[in-house]
Amino acid sequence: MPTGPNQHYLPRFLQKPFGIRPKRKEIWVFARGATPAQKRLKEVGASDYFYADPVAEGERTLDDEITEIETPVSRMLSDIRAESIGSTIDSANAAEIVNHLVPRTAHVRVSIERGLRMMADGVQTILNDEERLQSLMGLDVDEPNEV
Repeated sequence: MPTGPNQHYLPRFLQKPFGIRPKRKEIWVFARGATPAQKRLKEVGASDYFYADPVAEGERTLDDEITEIETPVSRMLSDIRAESIGSTIDSANAAEIVNHLVPRTAHVRVSIERGLRMMADGVQTILNDEERLQSLMGLDVDEPNEV
């Protein structure tokens, strides 16, 4: 079953422990230049179809895959939270949690987007320069060559 339009880039399992009791369905949001406000978890760190556009019933999306991965990651984090302060935790579990979360940070997403745009601009520059393109393909000489 598809996960639906509300897709979290800041996982709910990270937000819920900070939820306002008793139901933990809302969280305090502190934004620059704004008064702190209570918002529903559904509205925080989420966008409609952030990972995938709507699909036909029965088709899996990237969000479905991420949700499936998050179940064990969420349990690992819950186990770590249950430990007393100063306890030793399993470093492999900690690494797996970090590994799951880092690519979802705004910094990494923006860096990847910026890098891909720079690569696309570079390719476009090469493709728009007929002489350079011919040289790269070895077509700038009259006889066959290594290129």
